[in-house]
Amino acid sequence: MARSYALSVLLLGCLQPELFAPNDPVLANYLNLLARYRTANSEETAGELLSWSSRRISESISRLEEQQKKQSKKRASEEAVRFFDAAVRTAVVLHTHAGVLEGTRSTHFEIARRLLDLAKGEEAERKLRKDWLLVVASYHFVLLETEEAMRYLDEAERLFHEDADVLLLAGALHEVIGSLSKDPDRIQKAGRYYREVIRRHPEHVEAHLRWGRVLFTGGDTAGATRELSWALDHARDKRLRHLALLFRGDLLESEGRWQDARESYRSAVDVDPGGQVAYVGLAHALYREGDHQGARAALENVFRRNASSRLDEWWVYRQATLDRWEERLDRMRRELN
Repeated sequence: MARSYALSVLLLGCLQPELFAPNDPVLANYLNLLARYRTANSEETAGELLSWSSRRISESISRLEEQQKKQSKKRASEEAVRFFDAAVRTAVVLHTHAGVLEGTRSTHFEIARRLLDLAKGEEAERKLRKDWLLVVASYHFVLLETEEAMRYLDEAERLFHEDADVLLLAGALHEVIGSLSKDPDRIQKAGRYYREVIRRHPEHVEAHLRWGRVLFTGGDTAGATRELSWALDHARDKRLRHLALLFRGDLLESEGRWQDARESYRSAVDVDPGGQVAYVGLAHALYREGDHQGARAALENVFRRNASSRLDEWWVYRQATLDRWEERLDRMRRELN
């Protein structure tokens, strides 16, 4: 019964941490905070952590480190080992969350990095570290902290140089910087990352999509057509299919094939009626065909869009999907349970 109860406490998010931190109110309070982050409102809990003094946080982290070392040295119960491992992982995500709430100069990012070194289990630790590096790199890039974003991404690439997520994000970052700065070398570097993802993972749809876009930017319309067609044939994800249709429409426009471009944009609208850019492309193709009334109707759809609706996928792509760092962080938090 005692074993079952302790395991239940662990799986429920360490709701009674005093069982694992007897006579240590500092650690017990910190573990209680971690428990609330796992099971209650994560945003409020991260905000609460920001009200703690640096001394209180430092003492709490030190106690957690000390307690975990004790568990490693003695013949600790399976529940205790799993409990503190869960606490460390939760602390990494919580401090990262607090960091993004506080801003790019937050000390919580370095606290999270310090806690990463306490994580146990080689495979699980590597996944946690990779996810953390991608979240922090993405967050810094969206806030135009490009050098800092590259620092985290370079570290991810050194540690996980064969990982598709890391390679794709590195390519996407170079593609965005190259597009904004009109730097063809950067864009070609992005292409090398995408080709490497395809070499290792031939069925990776987004890598084909992005490689097709890079080829089009470089003037290789035949290669771009090949890659975008492959992406369209294999895309099961609505977002990727929508983007492939937009890119194909843009390519067809560049060749003066207005009717084909119109159909591609119309298909993009069908896939995602809430998309703004698809209507703009459709309006342009219709206008070039001489259908001014149809072009006006398409543009009216743009103006009718609710200003509070989600960001258009085209702009998400222009941000290299880096503004999805919130989704990555939320996934990390969900995986704690």
